[in-house]
Amino acid sequence: MKKRGVIYVATGKGYTNMALASAQTVKQWHPTLAIHLFTDQKRIQSSFIDSYALIENPNRRSKIEYLQQSPFEETLFLDADTRLIHSLGDIFDWLNRHDVVMAHAQRRNTFATNQTWKADVSNTYVQFNSGIIVYRNTQKLRQLFTAWQQAYTKTAFRLDQVTLRELCWESGLSIGILPPYYNIRDEKYIDFWQKQGHPVKLLHLDSYKQNFDIPTTIKKQRSFLGRINYLIGAVRWIIRQPLSWKFKLLRHD
Repeated sequence: MKKRGVIYVATGKGYTNMALASAQTVKQWHPTLAIHLFTDQKRIQSSFIDSYALIENPNRRSKIEYLQQSPFEETLFLDADTRLIHSLGDIFDWLNRHDVVMAHAQRRNTFATNQTWKADVSNTYVQFNSGIIVYRNTQKLRQLFTAWQQAYTKTAFRLDQVTLRELCWESGLSIGILPPYYNIRDEKYIDFWQKQGHPVKLLHLDSYKQNFDIPTTIKKQRSFLGRINYLIGAVRWIIRQPLSWKFKLLRHD
Protein backbone atom coordinates (compact mmCIF):
# COMPACT_ATOMS: atom_id res chain seq x y z
CA MET A 1 0.00 0.00 0.00
CA LYS A 2 1.41 3.39 -1.04
CA LYS A 3 1.93 6.08 1.57
CA ARG A 4 -0.06 9.00 0.19
CA GLY A 5 -2.34 9.72 -2.72
CA VAL A 6 -5.54 11.22 -4.12
CA ILE A 7 -8.69 9.32 -5.03
CA TYR A 8 -11.75 10.21 -7.10
CA VAL A 9 -15.03 8.30 -7.32
CA ALA A 10 -16.92 9.06 -10.52
CA THR A 11 -19.86 7.37 -12.26
CA GLY A 12 -20.92 8.20 -15.78
CA LYS A 13 -18.85 9.56 -18.63
CA GLY A 14 -19.44 13.19 -17.69
CA TYR A 15 -18.42 12.84 -14.06
CA THR A 16 -15.41 10.77 -15.06
CA ASN A 17 -14.26 13.49 -17.45
CA MET A 18 -14.70 16.04 -14.67
CA ALA A 19 -12.55 13.90 -12.37
CA LEU A 20 -9.82 13.69 -15.01
CA ALA A 21 -9.90 17.49 -15.40
CA SER A 22 -9.57 17.84 -11.64
CA ALA A 23 -6.72 15.33 -11.57
CA GLN A 24 -4.87 17.42 -14.15
CA THR A 25 -4.85 20.39 -11.78
CA VAL A 26 -3.60 18.22 -8.92
CA LYS A 27 -0.72 16.97 -11.04
CA GLN A 28 0.18 20.55 -11.95
CA TRP A 29 0.76 21.42 -8.29
CA HIS A 30 1.75 17.99 -6.94
CA PRO A 31 3.34 16.04 -9.82
CA THR A 32 4.68 13.25 -7.59
CA LEU A 33 1.39 12.60 -5.78
CA ALA A 34 -0.27 9.37 -6.92
CA ILE A 35 -3.86 9.61 -8.18
CA HIS A 36 -6.33 6.71 -8.26
CA LEU A 37 -9.73 6.82 -9.96
CA PHE A 38 -12.74 4.64 -9.17
CA THR A 39 -15.11 4.73 -12.15
CA ASP A 40 -17.70 2.69 -14.02
CA GLN A 41 -16.08 3.60 -17.36
CA LYS A 42 -14.12 0.68 -18.74
CA ARG A 43 -11.66 2.54 -20.93
CA ILE A 44 -9.62 5.28 -19.31
CA GLN A 45 -6.77 6.95 -21.13
CA SER A 46 -5.21 9.80 -19.18
CA SER A 47 -1.72 10.80 -18.17
CA PHE A 48 -3.14 12.51 -15.09
CA ILE A 49 -4.05 9.36 -13.15
CA ASP A 50 -1.71 6.60 -12.07
CA SER A 51 -4.26 3.82 -11.62
CA TYR A 52 -7.97 3.13 -11.78
CA ALA A 53 -10.48 0.46 -10.80
CA LEU A 54 -14.01 -0.33 -11.94
CA ILE A 55 -17.01 0.47 -9.75
CA GLU A 56 -19.36 -2.47 -9.48
CA ASN A 57 -23.08 -1.70 -9.43
CA PRO A 58 -22.77 2.12 -9.53
CA ASN A 59 -25.37 3.89 -7.41
CA ARG A 60 -25.96 7.11 -5.54
CA ARG A 61 -23.73 5.99 -2.64
CA SER A 62 -20.76 4.79 -4.71
CA LYS A 63 -18.70 7.67 -3.37
CA ILE A 64 -19.16 6.56 0.22
CA GLU A 65 -18.58 2.89 -0.59
CA TYR A 66 -15.26 3.44 -2.30
CA LEU A 67 -13.78 5.81 0.28
CA GLN A 68 -13.13 2.63 2.24
CA GLN A 69 -11.19 1.07 -0.62
CA SER A 70 -8.46 3.66 -0.99
CA PRO A 71 -5.13 2.06 -1.99
CA PHE A 72 -3.24 4.59 0.13
CA GLU A 73 -2.32 4.75 3.80
CA GLU A 74 -3.13 8.46 3.80
CA THR A 75 -5.78 9.65 1.36
CA LEU A 76 -7.00 12.93 -0.05
CA PHE A 77 -10.46 12.44 -1.54
CA LEU A 78 -11.73 15.07 -3.96
CA ASP A 79 -15.08 15.46 -5.67
CA ALA A 80 -14.95 15.47 -9.45
CA ASP A 81 -16.18 19.08 -9.64
CA THR A 82 -13.05 20.52 -8.00
CA ARG A 83 -10.02 22.34 -9.39
CA LEU A 84 -6.76 22.88 -7.54
CA ILE A 85 -5.37 26.38 -8.12
CA HIS A 86 -2.64 26.42 -5.47
CA SER A 87 -0.44 23.97 -3.63
CA LEU A 88 -2.13 22.22 -0.71
CA GLY A 89 1.11 22.42 1.24
CA ASP A 90 1.42 20.15 4.25
CA ILE A 91 -2.23 19.08 4.29
CA PHE A 92 -1.33 15.42 4.98
CA ASP A 93 0.63 16.45 8.09
CA TRP A 94 -2.71 17.25 9.73
CA LEU A 95 -3.13 13.49 10.09
CA ASN A 96 -0.37 13.51 12.71
CA ARG A 97 -2.92 15.14 15.02
CA HIS A 98 -6.33 14.24 13.60
CA ASP A 99 -8.15 11.13 12.38
CA VAL A 100 -9.82 12.95 9.51
CA VAL A 101 -9.70 16.46 8.06
CA MET A 102 -12.58 18.25 6.29
CA ALA A 103 -13.90 21.72 5.53
CA HIS A 104 -17.17 23.15 6.79
CA ALA A 105 -20.07 23.18 4.36
CA GLN A 106 -20.73 26.73 3.18
CA ARG A 107 -24.29 26.04 2.03
CA ARG A 108 -25.68 24.55 5.20
CA ASN A 109 -28.76 26.56 6.13
CA THR A 110 -31.35 25.60 3.53
CA PHE A 111 -34.32 23.25 3.59
CA ALA A 112 -32.24 20.59 1.84
CA THR A 113 -29.28 20.79 4.22
CA ASN A 114 -30.71 21.89 7.57
CA GLN A 115 -32.35 18.60 8.44
CA THR A 116 -32.22 16.34 11.47
CA TRP A 117 -31.63 12.62 11.21
CA LYS A 118 -31.53 11.21 14.77
CA ALA A 119 -29.60 13.39 17.18
CA ASP A 120 -30.51 16.90 18.30
CA VAL A 121 -27.08 18.29 17.47
CA SER A 122 -26.17 21.88 18.34
CA ASN A 123 -26.46 24.31 15.42
CA THR A 124 -22.90 25.42 16.18
CA TYR A 125 -21.71 21.98 15.07
CA VAL A 126 -22.17 22.66 11.39
CA GLN A 127 -22.10 20.28 8.47
CA PHE A 128 -18.92 19.17 6.78
CA ASN A 129 -18.60 19.35 3.03
CA SER A 130 -17.85 15.88 1.72
CA GLY A 131 -16.09 17.17 -1.40
CA ILE A 132 -12.66 17.22 0.25
CA ILE A 133 -11.69 14.66 2.88
CA VAL A 134 -8.22 13.84 4.17
CA TYR A 135 -7.99 10.65 6.20
CA ARG A 136 -5.76 7.84 7.34
CA ASN A 137 -6.76 4.31 6.38
CA THR A 138 -7.61 3.11 9.88
CA GLN A 139 -10.28 0.88 11.37
CA LYS A 140 -11.97 3.90 12.99
CA LEU A 141 -12.35 5.64 9.65
CA ARG A 142 -13.56 2.49 7.91
CA GLN A 143 -16.18 2.11 10.62
CA LEU A 144 -17.30 5.71 10.08
CA PHE A 145 -17.56 5.21 6.32
CA THR A 146 -19.49 1.95 6.78
CA ALA A 147 -21.96 3.61 9.15
CA TRP A 148 -22.26 6.57 6.77
CA GLN A 149 -23.00 4.27 3.84
CA GLN A 150 -25.67 2.38 5.81
CA ALA A 151 -27.26 5.58 7.11
CA TYR A 152 -27.35 7.23 3.70
CA THR A 153 -28.92 4.11 2.20
CA LYS A 154 -31.64 3.82 4.84
CA THR A 155 -32.59 7.46 5.14
CA ALA A 156 -32.37 8.40 1.43
CA PHE A 157 -31.49 12.02 2.21
CA ARG A 158 -30.68 13.83 -1.01
CA LEU A 159 -27.47 15.18 0.55
CA ASP A 160 -25.01 12.80 2.19
CA GLN A 161 -23.75 15.51 4.56
CA VAL A 162 -26.85 15.33 6.78
CA THR A 163 -25.99 11.88 8.14
CA LEU A 164 -22.23 12.51 8.03
CA ARG A 165 -22.60 15.43 10.44
CA GLU A 166 -24.43 13.43 13.09
CA LEU A 167 -22.17 10.41 12.74
CA CYS A 168 -19.12 12.61 13.26
CA TRP A 169 -20.80 14.17 16.30
CA GLU A 170 -21.26 10.74 17.87
CA SER A 171 -17.98 9.19 16.66
CA GLY A 172 -15.46 10.63 19.10
CA LEU A 173 -13.03 11.11 16.22
CA SER A 174 -10.54 13.94 16.20
CA ILE A 175 -11.65 16.07 13.24
CA GLY A 176 -9.44 18.78 11.78
CA ILE A 177 -11.21 21.74 10.14
CA LEU A 178 -9.65 23.20 7.01
CA PRO A 179 -9.87 26.98 6.47
CA PRO A 180 -12.63 28.12 4.07
CA TYR A 181 -10.17 28.92 1.27
CA TYR A 182 -9.43 25.19 0.95
CA ASN A 183 -12.93 24.63 -0.44
CA ILE A 184 -14.40 27.63 -2.28
CA ARG A 185 -18.02 26.96 -3.23
CA ASP A 186 -18.83 30.40 -4.66
CA GLU A 187 -16.65 32.54 -6.93
CA LYS A 188 -17.41 35.70 -4.93
CA TYR A 189 -15.20 34.42 -2.10
CA ILE A 190 -12.08 34.10 -4.25
CA ASP A 191 -11.21 37.82 -4.15
CA PHE A 192 -12.30 38.11 -0.52
CA TRP A 193 -9.81 35.55 0.77
CA GLN A 194 -7.00 36.61 -1.52
CA LYS A 195 -7.36 40.23 -0.36
CA GLN A 196 -6.93 38.94 3.18
CA GLY A 197 -3.60 37.42 2.18
CA HIS A 198 -4.86 33.82 1.99
CA PRO A 199 -4.21 32.11 -1.36
CA VAL A 200 -7.27 30.14 -2.45
CA LYS A 201 -6.37 26.46 -2.68
CA LEU A 202 -9.34 24.63 -4.15
CA LEU A 203 -12.33 25.68 -6.25
CA HIS A 204 -15.43 23.51 -5.84
CA LEU A 205 -17.93 25.13 -8.18
CA ASP A 206 -21.25 24.11 -9.68
CA SER A 207 -20.14 25.60 -13.01
CA TYR A 208 -17.81 22.63 -13.46
CA LYS A 209 -20.89 20.41 -13.79
CA GLN A 210 -21.95 21.89 -17.13
CA ASN A 211 -22.46 19.41 -19.96
CA PHE A 212 -22.20 16.28 -17.87
CA ASP A 213 -24.40 13.20 -17.73
CA ILE A 214 -25.75 11.19 -14.83
CA PRO A 215 -26.75 7.53 -15.21
CA THR A 216 -30.51 7.36 -15.74
CA THR A 217 -31.22 5.23 -12.66
CA ILE A 218 -29.30 7.59 -10.39
CA LYS A 219 -30.96 10.64 -11.97
CA LYS A 220 -34.42 9.23 -11.21
CA GLN A 221 -33.50 8.41 -7.62
CA ARG A 222 -32.12 11.88 -7.01
CA SER A 223 -35.03 13.72 -8.57
CA PHE A 224 -37.78 11.80 -6.74
CA LEU A 225 -36.12 11.32 -3.34
CA GLY A 226 -34.66 14.79 -3.47
CA ARG A 227 -38.09 16.41 -3.77
CA ILE A 228 -39.55 14.27 -0.97
CA ASN A 229 -36.67 15.06 1.40
CA TYR A 230 -36.81 18.73 0.49
CA LEU A 231 -40.48 18.90 1.53
CA ILE A 232 -39.86 16.93 4.73
CA GLY A 233 -36.94 19.20 5.57
CA ALA A 234 -39.02 22.31 4.94
CA VAL A 235 -41.76 21.14 7.32
CA ARG A 236 -39.25 20.17 10.02
CA TRP A 237 -37.46 23.50 9.68
CA ILE A 238 -40.69 25.49 10.06
CA ILE A 239 -41.76 23.41 13.09
CA ARG A 240 -38.46 24.15 14.86
CA GLN A 241 -38.80 27.92 14.48
CA PRO A 242 -39.98 30.08 17.42
CA LEU A 243 -43.71 30.81 17.55
CA SER A 244 -43.15 34.57 17.19
CA TRP A 245 -41.24 34.00 13.95
CA LYS A 246 -44.10 31.87 12.56
CA PHE A 247 -46.61 34.69 13.18
CA LYS A 248 -44.32 37.09 11.29
CA LEU A 249 -44.16 34.66 8.41
CA LEU A 250 -47.95 34.41 8.24
CA ARG A 251 -48.38 38.21 8.37
CA HIS A 252 -45.81 38.76 5.58
CA ASP A 253 -44.65 42.01 7.24
